[in-house]
Amino acid sequence: MHQARNVTGLSGGDDHDGGWMSWLPEAEVRVTDLRKDPNYIIYYLNWFCLLITGVLPMAMLIFLNVNIYRKVIETR
Repeated sequence: MHQARNVTGLSGGDDHDGGWMSWLPEAEVRVTDLRKDPNYIIYYLNWFCLLITGVLPMAMLIFLNVNIYRKVIETR
C-alpha cells in the first residue's frame, strides 16, 4: 500500500497537537432564535429561497428567450 507524501511542507494534524493551524481561534456556531422561528423557516427558508433561486431565474429565462425568438423572427 502506498502512503501519500506531504509535499506542502506543512505539518498536518488537528489544532490541539501544535499543527500548522494551531494559531487559529476556536469557532463556536450557535443557532439563534430567528433560525428556530417557524415563520422564518416557512417563509424565508422555503418560499423566499424557492422564488429567488427557482421561479425568478426561470421566469427571466423564459422572458428573455421569448424576446430573442421574436427578434429573430422579425429579422427574417
